[in-house]
Amino acid sequence: METVDHAGYSIKNYKSCQGMDGDAFSLTLYKDGKKIGTVSNGGHGGPNNYSLTNEQSNELHKIAQRILKSDWVEAEDVFIGELINDLLNTRRFKRLCKTNVLFSVKGDKKGSYQKVKGKFTPELKEEILKLAETKWNIEIVSFLNETI
Repeated sequence: METVDHAGYSIKNYKSCQGMDGDAFSLTLYKDGKKIGTVSNGGHGGPNNYSLTNEQSNELHKIAQRILKSDWVEAEDVFIGELINDLLNTRRFKRLCKTNVLFSVKGDKKGSYQKVKGKFTPELKEEILKLAETKWNIEIVSFLNETI
């Protein structure tokens, strides 16, 4: 699955609800596997709230600007949004992979997958590969179930 360059940043303990002007959320922010602080947003249309040291905050801002190729004042808010989107997509794909086989096809847009109902097994994988070659006339590049 395609993700943004996280530069060692990851999130855990993400919780959200609908706010008055967007999603309200809280999360724990990690850098290279080590907890560095928390991030929250009250869902009232304002910027995120960070509980980081000044050094960590400045580093996050500079890295976010580099990754996003932008000099936005609140680049770290956009970067945190990307981390959240990646987390939510991973959760969604994991849920889908419990009862479906997801695979990418040569020539399809990156991040798009075809789906076949059924629990992923080596036997079903072989059956899908055979159908792709003989009936569907497509080339399967990878199976998401093997990587997620």
